[in-house]
Amino acid sequence: MTNDQLTRLAAVNILRVYHAANDVEREEGANWYPGALRLFQEIGAQAGRSVEMLVGAAAAISPGVTWSLVPGYVARLARRERVSIPTYSKLNVQKARKILRGAAPLDVLSGPKVIAFYLCIMGLDPNAVCVDGHAVRIARNEPGVIRGEGSQGARVTPRQYEQTACAYRLAAGAEGVEARAMQAITWVTWRGKSSPNLQLGV
Repeated sequence: MTNDQLTRLAAVNILRVYHAANDVEREEGANWYPGALRLFQEIGAQAGRSVEMLVGAAAAISPGVTWSLVPGYVARLARRERVSIPTYSKLNVQKARKILRGAAPLDVLSGPKVIAFYLCIMGLDPNAVCVDGHAVRIARNEPGVIRGEGSQGARVTPRQYEQTACAYRLAAGAEGVEARAMQAITWVTWRGKSSPNLQLGV
């Protein structure tokens, strides 16, 4: 199959999960990124920091960290407290501190997933898609148990990332929703419905 055919097939698989979403899952997914932004706006108001700084710091430390813990870690970093963060690398924490000292997030963050995560929360790029191992599974129609919010799942190659992101954008365009919403809704739905024996499509 050509790359274009593979992308279209992946979009079909993504749409199967999207159409399997119930109303609660669809609302939760659609509100995930805007809700995260509101949360960091509230933290920023209390800490006297810009939301760009806080979201940038959150994106920096997010790899390997259960998401529910990230806002608390960021709030403590913003208050210049000493905190041990179980992210994949101390470099991620250094990046977060650098952003909180005033560096532009997009000058500090690296890697397509982390950059896209920042852009999705901030709502800066309608074409941004945060692709992790679970997003790839959805696109490939490969059922499996999600091991935890902090898990990245299977490693995603640069080629897989771009092809998968294109498929999510294609699926989003077909439904008239933002690409970030398509990714979040399908992730929430996959989390709720995924099991070793589940097939959402053919």
